[in-house]
Amino acid sequence: HASPPDRSARSLDGILDAGQRVERIIAYDEPSYGFVSMAVKALRRAGVLREGGDGSDHAQPTTTLSTHTGGGGGPRRGEGGCGPKLDSELLERLHRHLPPDADVALCGGLVHSHNPFLAPLSNAMQRSAAFGEALRLFVREHVCPALGVSRVVYQRRPTWRIHLAGAEPLGIPHADGLQPYNHQPAEMNVWVPLTAVSGSNSLTAESAPGAGDFHAFEATPGQFVSFYGNRCWHYAVANDTDTTRVSFDLRVVPFHLFDPQHCGPGNLGSALVRGSVGKLPPRPGAEGYHRGKPLRLGEYYLDSGPAEESAL
Repeated sequence: HASPPDRSARSLDGILDAGQRVERIIAYDEPSYGFVSMAVKALRRAGVLREGGDGSDHAQPTTTLSTHTGGGGGPRRGEGGCGPKLDSELLERLHRHLPPDADVALCGGLVHSHNPFLAPLSNAMQRSAAFGEALRLFVREHVCPALGVSRVVYQRRPTWRIHLAGAEPLGIPHADGLQPYNHQPAEMNVWVPLTAVSGSNSLTAESAPGAGDFHAFEATPGQFVSFYGNRCWHYAVANDTDTTRVSFDLRVVPFHLFDPQHCGPGNLGSALVRGSVGKLPPRPGAEGYHRGKPLRLGEYYLDSGPAEESAL
């Protein structure tokens, strides 16, 4: 694929227009991509789902995944699951599969080592060619149209989140374009819940930078949220519902606005010590300037490719 144009050739100097930045909940045909059922199968393979741990008597999976062919012609059942609805309900009860001696409250916070489900799920999805292909098609067929463009660069390895019922908040309040994350300003967030979300098991965000109208996203499997998390503050609160949230999120930049030289994330620990979390990164040469490594195409990001290549 061709390289992104030089900075001087990009319109608006890397700034999204108001229509692209608006928060939206967008529907898609989840079974055509199989994200929910792929997640369940990964957890089953990892051996972290206790037999009868969720109080259900769902049958073990017997089906397999056929490759998604695009254009809505993909599998109607997920990768080895019990069907999208039952699989999503199993994910919502994931906290019931914790080992008997586990402390669910410790499964939140900045360190997720106490969450026995997150690493197996995240690692399996990173290695899954089926998930990678489904994600690529999802980006082309839904994310690009949502932004009104035919091509984007997108996060190669989406970030997986499992917010167990009863767990403390995940992470800290932040905006991705501020310190210490320092993502480029033309980047949008795509947040994909694989369980029903609302209230404290969801993600809370403001609708526009500085609006302060914080609200929890409400969505179901088969919907995703596009929002300007680069400048809009967002965070999770303690999950006081009886439903676990499983989701993944990725960051996307319209191809013509992508800046391959934008200095990337700094160090969270250093930013906390300096008291600079949530501030705009200093300009080059200014005191406290940290030249983070750029998040590069082919490493952190992938090219979705031109729209005409989306048909397989």
